[in-house]
Amino acid sequence: IQVIEMNAFAGLEKCMTRLELTDNRLEYLKGYYFLGLRKLDRLYIKKNLISFIEVNTFKDLVSLTLLD
Repeated sequence: IQVIEMNAFAGLEKCMTRLELTDNRLEYLKGYYFLGLRKLDRLYIKKNLISFIEVNTFKDLVSLTLLD
């Protein structure tokens, strides 16, 4: 995965608690990637090519307890 499309997680906002994006080709994290994912408590993004994270990318992740 190189890019996450807008609304990629639409409809999952109320139930998604874990997101595994490890070992992909993400180069940046856009501000809209995780919109509305308020129940997400674990986000795995290691082993990517991330060099830039937009402001507010994680603002909706109010339940986040693990960022790896």
